[in-house]
Amino acid sequence: MDLRPMTAAEFQSFREEEVVGYADDKVRAGTWSLEDAAQNAAGEFDELLPDGLATANMLLLTADDELGQPVGALWLCLNRGDVAGAGWIYDITIVAEQRGRGLGRELLTRAEREFARRG
Repeated sequence: MDLRPMTAAEFQSFREEEVVGYADDKVRAGTWSLEDAAQNAAGEFDELLPDGLATANMLLLTADDELGQPVGALWLCLNRGDVAGAGWIYDITIVAEQRGRGLGRELLTRAEREFARRG
């Protein structure tokens, strides 16, 4: 598996999927109403990533398989700010057809390496 910076087109798709999934999770948990969920989720996403891919302290990566096909994504916060030296994994996503092959575990290991590499 290779990690590379997410492209603008991949980010747009990632954002759309994340907003829908987050909104669904909040509705299922009873936190948000169905009517407010999409707007709330988009607002929180935009608050976390106000400059999209260029947002300071955020790292958005695409995981490609050995053939160069995207199989997942990794969203890291390199410096949470509220805890000195702490990073945060916002999301690890694996393409549905690729799940069950250990790729999520591999992305978690890669996230740890990115944090260590960046101090």
